[in-house]
Amino acid sequence: MYADDILLLSQTVNGLQNTLDKCAEVASILSLEFNVTKLQCVVIGKMCKSEIMPMNLNDNDVIWCDTIKYLGVHLQSDRCVKFDIAHTKRNFYAACNSIFLT
Repeated sequence: MYADDILLLSQTVNGLQNTLDKCAEVASILSLEFNVTKLQCVVIGKMCKSEIMPMNLNDNDVIWCDTIKYLGVHLQSDRCVKFDIAHTKRNFYAACNSIFLT
């Protein structure tokens, strides 16, 4: 069984770390594992330009990114919620061009 596309939200870095610790605890009880290479963090709010220490899940660092992809939408780190639709537009135009060229 897989649990893909889970999004954890927190108002504080400490709150996020506590949530990750709880997830690790529950996963251990249920004999589940997280693929830490697929985990990313993004900051939305006044701390978006700050240097933040990596989060930790099962003694592995979870990196902070400027942009994450969630359910096909690119979410940008900024003072307010911003979406990057450039990638989606490129895919749309590429699909249209492939239809017109065939």
